[in-house]
Amino acid sequence: MGSGPVADGYIQVTSSIQFSSATGYGLSGSGLDQRNRNISESFKADFVFSKSTYTFSKTLNNGMYEVRVLIGDATAAQCGNISVNAEGHTKVQSLTTLTGEFKKEVFLFTVEDGQLDLEFAATGTDTSARVNAI
Repeated sequence: MGSGPVADGYIQVTSSIQFSSATGYGLSGSGLDQRNRNISESFKADFVFSKSTYTFSKTLNNGMYEVRVLIGDATAAQCGNISVNAEGHTKVQSLTTLTGEFKKEVFLFTVEDGQLDLEFAATGTDTSARVNAI
């Protein structure tokens, strides 16, 4: 996610791509921004973030999915605690990263309403929820 190079098989989602039924994917929330650290690993080079809670939504057929989320930053620590909720169910909580550290969280989730909604939030002083890839 962000403005950097896109890995094969992935779709670029920048901070300005709002969810629409026409595309079937996008973000919603306030204060969305992005950074590109210009490193060679495309998954780790850039990310979308906000100090406010935000949601990534994707239209999908109903069924069970393995969801993979990559969180980290090449040049700064994630000081606050990041949480990831899927349809109101907490899947990741109290996640932090060190400078240059990236964590890949994997969980199963059943889509029952034709849309996967992943909510990202960070708690703590002067922190934001950074997401590199989904």
